[in-house]
Amino acid sequence: MWPFTKSARFPGVKENTDGTIEFELTAGEAREADRALEMFKGLVVHAEAAERIRNGTIAVALARYAKDKQDDISAIKWYRKAAEQGDFSCQSELGDCFHDGRGVPKDYVEAVKWYRKAADQNLSTAQCTLGCCYRDGQGVAQDYHEAAKWYRLSAENGWAMAQYYLGLCYADGKGVAQNYKEAACWYRKAADQGFSDAEEILGAYYANGQATIDIEDAVDAYKYVRIAEDKGYDGATKTMAVLSALLSPDELREAESRYQEICARKNRLYERVSKIMNGE
Repeated sequence: MWPFTKSARFPGVKENTDGTIEFELTAGEAREADRALEMFKGLVVHAEAAERIRNGTIAVALARYAKDKQDDISAIKWYRKAAEQGDFSCQSELGDCFHDGRGVPKDYVEAVKWYRKAADQNLSTAQCTLGCCYRDGQGVAQDYHEAAKWYRLSAENGWAMAQYYLGLCYADGKGVAQNYKEAACWYRKAADQGFSDAEEILGAYYANGQATIDIEDAVDAYKYVRIAEDKGYDGATKTMAVLSALLSPDELREAESRYQEICARKNRLYERVSKIMNGE
């Protein structure tokens, strides 16, 4: 038996008079649980998993533990157990496993099934991924209207990737009426969260006149146009010259500072990715 405080979300649970709960586990499951508990006692490798252990959601915790240990087979087992009990994060993770063929044979239909369960519980990442499945015709018939619907739900929940994808829908007129102003609006929402692709395309929109730069917004728009200029987009250099003439010296210094902050953030990201790729 493995005691926990707080509430349980799984069957086979005994509630004690002292307020603790105990999970009815098989001997093998108990050994896995003990290893996971010791791991998270010593060092919190995965904060979300540690928090879920404290909350008594054992299947979720063990799934995270297995994932951290790169044990796909065990991860699938625990993701499924938690997903079947309604945990939306594990439903989405299980969808990823079927989508990518990680620990199970690749199966887009099964992936969509689990993404939809999580998306119906308003998980932004699952809503966005389900939109991509409709966009690409993976596990479902290709349907740009459905793709845009799910992107919008995720975007309105604040998920930057979905905001960017919804912008693409408006730019290309797929699933929605083509509307560059609306596309720029969603690109801006994603860019303001640091989504790199959106920062670049928004700068290009400002540079070629597809998006209007308001006077009061010129300082912030500067950084996006600078990114477009770095990438060689047509009109970016000319737009930079206009902005530089429009802004006061103090505003120009502030605009350049914001641009440098983006560059520094990207450099930090590249360094982290490089270390991961090199096994550091």
